[in-house]
This record gives sequence, structure tokens and C-alpha cells, in this order.
Amino acid sequence: MPFNLDHPVWVDDAHFDLGQHVRRMILKPPGGAAQLRAEVMRILSRPLDHRRPLWEITIVRGLRSGKVVIVNRAHHAMLAGIAAVDILALRLTTSPAPYRSHRRPHTE
Repeated sequence: MPFNLDHPVWVDDAHFDLGQHVRRMILKPPGGAAQLRAEVMRILSRPLDHRRPLWEITIVRGLRSGKVVIVNRAHHAMLAGIAAVDILALRLTTSPAPYRSHRRPHTE
């Protein structure tokens, strides 16, 4: 391609560390809604580390209801429109079958 420009692509990172992207948090009792909101606001207010791929997931446990909350953060340059829907559907599926995107293939 002229000027080495092309469509963005995903590439493997030989130094990828999942522990830098997936975090756990356990709320202290009583684990109420106000406490959860405060923690989510704290998580979302922290800038993403630009030295790493720009996404992060925090799994929050300890809610009084027994539910688990997943706080997902990703830079808007990574996820736009249907791409965000595809990634979310892939993460939340309970089916062992491979996920098939509803996105149309890119054509010139």
C-alpha cells in the first residue's frame, strides 16, 4: 500500500499479559447498590494505560444480591458500532458453537 497505509488489523502481542486486563474486585459488606456505583465510577474514571492494549475488564463480586457485575472498558478507537456488539456477544455467549458475526464483510 502507498505510504504503508492500510485498513486496521488485529495483531498478536508476544508479551500479552491477561492479568493486566482482567481484574477482580470484592465489595466489602454490605455490598449495596450505592457502594457498587461508587466503585464503578472509580474504575471508569481511571485512564487506560496507553502502554498496553486499550481495554480492561473488572469482575465485581460481593454484592448483597449475590450477582456478579462485569465492568468493561475499551478505548473508542477499538470498538465502534457493530464491532462492539460482536465483541460483547462473543463474551456473553453460553453456547459452545463459534460466534458468527452479523457484520457484512468489508468490500472495496
